[in-house]
Amino acid sequence: MNILSEIEYDFDKKAILTPHPKEASRLLGCTLEEILSNVQNSAVKISKKYNCITVLKIHDTIVTEGKTVYKNTTGNSALAKAGSGDVLCGMITGLVAQGMDLFDASALSVYLHGLTGELASKDLTKYSVLATDQIKYIPNAIKHMQLYYECA
Repeated sequence: MNILSEIEYDFDKKAILTPHPKEASRLLGCTLEEILSNVQNSAVKISKKYNCITVLKIHDTIVTEGKTVYKNTTGNSALAKAGSGDVLCGMITGLVAQGMDLFDASALSVYLHGLTGELASKDLTKYSVLATDQIKYIPNAIKHMQLYYECA
């Protein structure tokens, strides 16, 4: 994100950027406080500036392509660990590789990633969950989501 923030770049094909708030502030050339004061608007600005899907990672992660906005409702502080963003990127990439639309893959991955944190923290506590644990809970998150939608 640091290099990208220093150049003018427009992705000619859709791409997915997954900044945390500090990286978002660099991408937009503004302060962290400005990002945090309006996270949704900041994500939209990034998507429009770079012609991309933006996954702005925060407690209520925002996914947008510049028009449609998805605000995630899953997750907890168990996800605030080194490597957690890498797990999320792997989940997104896995769904895109299977042919899913970039926006849908991003939104679904963010939702499932949040569930991995919730499920893992029930067994391990929020303090003990590592990125490797999140990976182990992906099947449980998928199963949990399937059960919820089968009952709805």
